[in-house]
Amino acid sequence: MKREQEAASLRENIDAMVQSNELMLLKSLEIKKELVEKKAKEKQEKWKMLKEEGLRKASIEERKARTSENKSMSLLLAEENKIMSMNHNDMEDLNQIWHDMARGEILNRRMVASAGPCSSSGDVFSAPYGANVDDFVAGVGTSDGGGFGGADELQYGLRGAE
Repeated sequence: MKREQEAASLRENIDAMVQSNELMLLKSLEIKKELVEKKAKEKQEKWKMLKEEGLRKASIEERKARTSENKSMSLLLAEENKIMSMNHNDMEDLNQIWHDMARGEILNRRMVASAGPCSSSGDVFSAPYGANVDDFVAGVGTSDGGGFGGADELQYGLRGAE
């Protein structure tokens, strides 16, 4: 009986130790799970912060690009206004031809720009210099009164093309 009591006591102690061990194991697993969840949450917050920082930097770069574009456009418009207001009566023939071509191109771009948003793939200022100038230049005040004589006139001067 005494041995049975000792055996029963030992079994109870062993059962208590097993239960205690199981509880410690469960608590350990819970703690590990919480750590994993905490790390995942921290990682997610870090990525969110990096994403927000990237968006903020992209926004700043976009504003810088827009400012640069506005400055360039302002300089271009100032230069075009200067060309448009030049008196070409005192210019040499070749300079008058260039001046008339430049004025025609400026008028062309401004007419297209004032017509509304561009439906082409490029913007108003992407056309090569002199493209479709004849459509808008007729009667704009060219130096020889008859429009442009073509590339030969520019290459050889007015006298060479005549």
